[in-house]
Amino acid sequence: MAQWREKFPTVRLQLFTALDSPAHALVEKSKHAQLVVVGTRGHGPLAGALLGSTSRALLHHSACPVAVIRTAS
Repeated sequence: MAQWREKFPTVRLQLFTALDSPAHALVEKSKHAQLVVVGTRGHGPLAGALLGSTSRALLHHSACPVAVIRTAS
């Protein structure tokens, strides 16, 4: 993450480790965030249209906006 911190020094970035499910941990963190960004792998044309369980949970339960970003092909 160091390269991104150098490129965008005014953007606050928080890294954390949680002993919880990813979805629950991120929903909890969303209560104190302005934006949650998560990735999706999207294998193939049909799977690419589907969201994983973490992204889906965030879209339904997050306390702030969520950006789901697909990796570049």
